[in-house]
Amino acid sequence: MKKKSLIFSLALGICSTIQALSVQSAQALSWDWLDTAYFTILYSEGDAELCQSIAGFIDPLYSTLAETTGHHPETPILIRLYLDAEAYLTTNLIAKDNGLALQNPDSHEISLIVSRIPNRNPETLAAIMRAGIARYFVADLTGDQLPWPLAVGFGEYYAGMKAADIEGKLSALRNAHQKKLQFSWAELFQPDIVLEDPQLTYAESYALASYLIERYGLSNFMRLLSAFEIEPGYRSAIESTYGVSARELETLWEDSLDTFVAGHWQRNIFVDYDLTYAQELLNMGAYTAAVTELNQAIHIMQASGQDASQASSLVNVAEQGRDAGEFVAEARQALEDHLYDDVLVLVAEARQAYAALDDSSRDEELSAYQARAQEVLSVREELNRVTGLLATGQIEAARIALDETTTRLIALGDSQGVELARQMRHRINSLNRKITAGLLILGGLILVWNLYLRWRNFKYSSDKTESGLV
Repeated sequence: MKKKSLIFSLALGICSTIQALSVQSAQALSWDWLDTAYFTILYSEGDAELCQSIAGFIDPLYSTLAETTGHHPETPILIRLYLDAEAYLTTNLIAKDNGLALQNPDSHEISLIVSRIPNRNPETLAAIMRAGIARYFVADLTGDQLPWPLAVGFGEYYAGMKAADIEGKLSALRNAHQKKLQFSWAELFQPDIVLEDPQLTYAESYALASYLIERYGLSNFMRLLSAFEIEPGYRSAIESTYGVSARELETLWEDSLDTFVAGHWQRNIFVDYDLTYAQELLNMGAYTAAVTELNQAIHIMQASGQDASQASSLVNVAEQGRDAGEFVAEARQALEDHLYDDVLVLVAEARQAYAALDDSSRDEELSAYQARAQEVLSVREELNRVTGLLATGQIEAARIALDETTTRLIALGDSQGVELARQMRHRINSLNRKITAGLLILGGLILVWNLYLRWRNFKYSSDKTESGLV
């Protein structure tokens, strides 16, 4: 126990010393700062102009991401501009340099090494900052539980890099994929894998995020990120989100890499939302999922200044399909509740709704519901015939017809119809008992009358005999 306490104390002391040294190193760099609506930018001497440039475009990036992801990290968010890698490593004694401009995707600040921004190009700078802010958002969303490749991949995807800025990474991925030497997901999700080959790991992470977002939609990607708060690893998080194993999804992703490096990397929902996935959902008749996807598409397109008219038209179709599907669900529920007249009304409404969409995918299901409802109602109609037989006194014929009808209702699973038949059977039995009782009483009366007549005849004969004797 003393040994464990000693180790803990030493570890705590080392961490405290490193933290103190880092603070002293940061102070030694003599930081200036600039506050914006959502950020505090720390910069060193000579970077004031760059700081002003970043401040000019940074706040709308926060607003757009907050609106599209629904997540609002606490502000101000700290952005720290380091003159070079030496300044970064001096300030962060336990940090590891990935060789790129943007550092520490899992830290509680956005760190930028200024000397690595090519010619301080404004477009490149803006792309790098978009990547940094996007990483920060998703890391904050998951409480820093998000694996490195998904944080970096989403950052690279949101950044919307130009070909000149990303060619080195694409080239690394192209070469590795041709030789079947790209990192597997098991390797990619390992800590510090970026230090082994930064260009390749960044490119693969970008390809991973791009594939998941473009193929399955941003809403599912955000669900995947949230899953890491409760799931023990990337495999279970992927399976719980997409309903397939991580290995299956990895194979599909590997198959997409050729098209990704050939130009698919340029597709980006924040720049030009591709509605192919939404259209596929509509074609499959997955209208409810299409409504979700299209509503998010419209939200993203409007937030990023894109024309959302096509998505608005498609969502109207999706909503019609969703409503038609609700008619089918209600018809199924009515069938389970034995409300057969309602089933026929709902089936007719569903057919009309699907006809407007030129969609016959659920005709067979609707026909089955309709046929079952009509069959049950037809058998129930036999109960009315039984009632008619009873009204005309044909009790035995009514009993035979009722037995046949009850058997059919049981076979159809119509518990309500069976209950009606049971009540009718009770009525027939009651009538039989009353008739039997009436016949017994009548028989008794006849017997008594016969006895009376015999007694009277006997009495008359006796009186007559006595009169003759006298």
